[in-house]
Amino acid sequence: MASSCALIFPAGCSLYGAMTLLPLYFQQVRGEDALGVGLLLIPQGFGRVL
Repeated sequence: MASSCALIFPAGCSLYGAMTLLPLYFQQVRGEDALGVGLLLIPQGFGRVL
């Protein structure tokens, strides 16, 4: 049980960290607007569903 939790925690951190940081990166560094960021993140949403 503890080993599975130890493996799931970093996986969750990487997944949710990317979901939080990628939009900020696109807006702050690349200068995209909100619509452009949404369009860039559509493939990530499809990947999460599958």
